Amino acid sequence: MRLLVRVVEARGLPATEAGDGLRDLYARARLGKQRAKTKVARRTLSPAWEEEFAFRVGDLRDQLLVAVLHEDRYFADDVLGQVKVPLSAVLDADNRTLGTQWYQLEPKSKKSKIKECGELRLNISLAQNNSEEATTLAHWASDDLTSNSDKSTELKKGSSLPNVLADMSSALSESDEIEIAKEEKSNGGPSFVNKLYQFFSVKPKDAEAPAPPFPKQDNTSGNHDETPSTSSEPSEKQDCEATATMTFDELLKAFGSRREGKEMPESLSGGVLLDEVYAIAPSDLNTLLFSPSSDFLQSLAEIQGTTGLEVQQWKLENDDEILKRIVSYTKAPTKLVKAVKATEDMTYMKADGEMFAVLADVSTP
Repeated sequence: MRLLVRVVEARGLPATEAGDGLRDLYARARLGKQRAKTKVARRTLSPAWEEEFAFRVGDLRDQLLVAVLHEDRYFADDVLGQVKVPLSAVLDADNRTLGTQWYQLEPKSKKSKIKECGELRLNISLAQNNSEEATTLAHWASDDLTSNSDKSTELKKGSSLPNVLADMSSALSESDEIEIAKEEKSNGGPSFVNKLYQFFSVKPKDAEAPAPPFPKQDNTSGNHDETPSTSSEPSEKQDCEATATMTFDELLKAFGSRREGKEMPESLSGGVLLDEVYAIAPSDLNTLLFSPSSDFLQSLAEIQGTTGLEVQQWKLENDDEILKRIVSYTKAPTKLVKAVKATEDMTYMKADGEMFAVLADVSTP
């Protein structure tokens, strides 16, 4: 489920004590550890932003915090006022939407010198992950990321942003990169979104790199029962040896040639087909997620607290009709569920160089 927030405009904001009283204003929204901010509206007391953001909903007890700030070029930005909206209020509303309405801004603390903070106009609603509205927003909130826009970029009053996904490699300005580095240092390590930025902003690793050797397994414990060997064992061994010498690209080409002409699956057995739009070429995204040379799974495991990650190499089976691999790990415990071991079977359904479909079948004891 997604929380959709449109930051429309503000009015009645306090003026500065010096000069003409005008301010450089922006709005900052936060839900849990996810943050987002609008661009800066220059020299105004009635900013119009018209920007949309989407937040992942993890806990319905959370509350949305939206603040209006004055950008200070030399010192910390000043919080003029803020408003808090519980998710429960949105959930209980008709059609799970509060519509567009004005919210009274409150001082950040009781010690604040500013008492009359003005008003902020917001549109707040809840939507399912697969809804069209939730997948066509201009901005997605980021984990532990203070800003996803360039402070130096001015927003002219009355302008609007197109609802397209921005390229992650260019969405962050130089000042934002410095800000990310500071947060990583203070938090003891990079966040999940920052690691994704690193993945997308650098050139993908060479897909032609040889796959790592298949991990050796101790089969002595399973040899107590003597069974006659079958004629298929030598061929399976040869197929395994041949697969181990092939690169990831060669495996995909061999698999794709056997399934050439087959359409993308409309639905997957035991699951749901996810068709999303990403700011990266499908082949590059496929390499990032599934290439043996990618450390995406390891990085994801570190962030989620997953332990015992074991990733087997991709194997061609059934006369190159099947391309699959097995990933096993132990999920970190939560407040409701203990740590659990899981085995994930990943099987390619289609891979023609332009479109990719992978079925992930996860089983637990």
